[in-house]
Amino acid sequence: GPKEVRFVCTPGSKKSIGTIGNMSLALRAFATMPLFPSKNVSIVQEAELVIESTNATEISFEEIRSTILTFRDFLTVATGLHISVQSIAGFTDSNKEEFDGKTFHPEVVIHDRGFETDGFQEASTRPNFMNFTFNELAGNSDTILKNWFQASEKFKDVFNVYFSTLAVPNLNLRNKFIGIISAIEGLMRISDPSLRTERSLATIITALQDLIKQYGILFASNEIELLVNTRDKFAHIELTDPTRKPLDDYQLYDATAKLCAMLEIAVLCDLGFDAQTLTNIAQRKIAEAKR
Repeated sequence: GPKEVRFVCTPGSKKSIGTIGNMSLALRAFATMPLFPSKNVSIVQEAELVIESTNATEISFEEIRSTILTFRDFLTVATGLHISVQSIAGFTDSNKEEFDGKTFHPEVVIHDRGFETDGFQEASTRPNFMNFTFNELAGNSDTILKNWFQASEKFKDVFNVYFSTLAVPNLNLRNKFIGIISAIEGLMRISDPSLRTERSLATIITALQDLIKQYGILFASNEIELLVNTRDKFAHIELTDPTRKPLDDYQLYDATAKLCAMLEIAVLCDLGFDAQTLTNIAQRKIAEAKR
């Protein structure tokens, strides 16, 4: 095998990915590895989201916070892993120091209870395991990001339920199932005016599956019935009819993964991906959910 491997990279290079309102968004990536030789060399990629004002005016922390959380949700969908914010640092004209005749702006460390890092766990992934990478935005990242931020506002309550459910790694699977079902109901009622007053969960899940069926079918009609029965059981609705069987415990994990894939594909459909890229992303998510 090879005796030596060399990596050539540009550390800290900044890649612009779009603008949201009066803010420009860019990514700055770093690769780190041990300084001294070792048998197993672990190379870790770190990334920073860089948010800057486009008109030289101060950006409020609430705007920054909302932007970070919305972008975090976007990365969660892209990677298939929950993303944690490790730290936030700000730079502002109101915080400056003079040294040797020059003006410097030291970073301001921002503490916010909404970004808890104590339980942060690193996870490994590779591009072929991700739902999509920034290369697949095909030069259209600005439009896609703007559409994502608009969707985040339109489906605010849906996104809050969905991503807060994903953010709890040890959440009871039954509670996760109920949370995802609730998010799907909200998404479809907001998206389709004909479903605004629809009470039948079977009708809502069928409508969602019809929306993405060109990419693949995840549930047969009898399986949708099992989903409804399971939701009713977990919501303490008495299943008086003995023929109404819920999902077995071993089926529940797979069903929840499939529901997540359906919801995410439905949201991605309106972001501006080109047709082939969207097909690749959707089929990748469906294949992963069926594993």
